[in-house]
Amino acid sequence: KGCKKDYTPNEAEKAWLASVHIDPGITFKHSSGCDQCSYSGYVERVGVYELLELNGAMMTALRTNNSVDFSKAVRDCKTYKPLLAGVLQLLKDGKTSISESIRIVGQIDED
Repeated sequence: KGCKKDYTPNEAEKAWLASVHIDPGITFKHSSGCDQCSYSGYVERVGVYELLELNGAMMTALRTNNSVDFSKAVRDCKTYKPLLAGVLQLLKDGKTSISESIRIVGQIDED
């Protein structure tokens, strides 16, 4: 569709992909711009967001100012999808580029 073409990541992008546990050998997409997208590289916009609905355990942790319990409650929440997970899914689906993914989530700190 449009100017979207297969893209091979450069070395810096491969390092970023490794830091987020994505195989650099899958087929990535990149758009250079064309008449159809007004030379922006984007034909349609896709919202990428992180939404956390507070449950009882989270609210209790917040009321008691307990960041450890809050973090555990978030990790245990089945409906929570971190921003990084959403971006990586769009990247794997070919709906966004590596450079746009890095712009959205930034560099990943390895601990």
